[in-house]
Amino acid sequence: MPSRTVSQKTFFLIALLTLILAGLACSLLPSQITEPPTAVSTSAVDLPADEPTADSPPEEMPATISPTAAAPSETAPIEGLVTADFDSVTFSFGLDVANQWKVEFIPQGPGRSSSAGPFPYTDPEHLIFSLENYALPETCCNPLNQPQIIVYPVVQMSEQNPVATTQITALQTYLASPPANLMDQFVEIPFLPLFNAAQTFHTQVRFVDFQNGKGVRYLTQYSQGPMPVNNASIFYTFQGITNDGSYYVAVTMPVTHPSLKNNAEEVFDLEGDAFMTDPINYINGVTQALDSLDPGTFTPGLDALDAMIQSLMIRP
Repeated sequence: MPSRTVSQKTFFLIALLTLILAGLACSLLPSQITEPPTAVSTSAVDLPADEPTADSPPEEMPATISPTAAAPSETAPIEGLVTADFDSVTFSFGLDVANQWKVEFIPQGPGRSSSAGPFPYTDPEHLIFSLENYALPETCCNPLNQPQIIVYPVVQMSEQNPVATTQITALQTYLASPPANLMDQFVEIPFLPLFNAAQTFHTQVRFVDFQNGKGVRYLTQYSQGPMPVNNASIFYTFQGITNDGSYYVAVTMPVTHPSLKNNAEEVFDLEGDAFMTDPINYINGVTQALDSLDPGTFTPGLDALDAMIQSLMIRP
């Protein structure tokens, strides 16, 4: 009988020891088991950068334009505007200026900038945009002042026509350091294409930026001697250059104003004595008066022509 008692005690002790070891195993289990690596880290890494995680509030993102979406001015017509788009050049103009356009590709050779006098040079390849059904009839104005936008490549022009290149360099200087008095008639504003004549005056001088460049616009007329200001000879011009210096833009647009006589003959008939007595003083008086006029009182309006210039884009 004593041996049985020992066995029961031994059995009891073994059972108690088993329960104690089981309890210790349960208390150690959480520190020994690790979580699978896919639940937290992978989902956080795989989330796109512009999506919030579950632990952070949504972040406001700035509005962006899809790379495939073109600017409205390039693809969508705007009511009341005509858009010219050819090769690398785009611009728009209102129906109060014209309602059609055409473009000419001019090959290298004698051009307006090389035919104005005895210049043994050529013009490089360039584009001439002409406005048709213009606000003024063709018969109103000097044939040299037709409504045109000319785009010259600067590097090729400098290689082939050094005389014209002086005007390009002069424009860059003028834009960088404009004169204190824009109406100073002794400071000639650069102009292309070259005319076999002289700039007799300038007025309504304003600086205008276009989409990828800048320049200056003004009213002027050219003649080979003193000539009274008149509607047949005066014209709007813009002379500009792209920001990268690759292209020169020369614009001529005839304009008229009710305060001016139709042509020089009318001035001589009605005011010939005043003009002949002191032509320089006479011209200065007229140009000062023109400078004070509202741009909208010209035909076409100078502001409408400025808007056309501002829309110009010359793609590289």
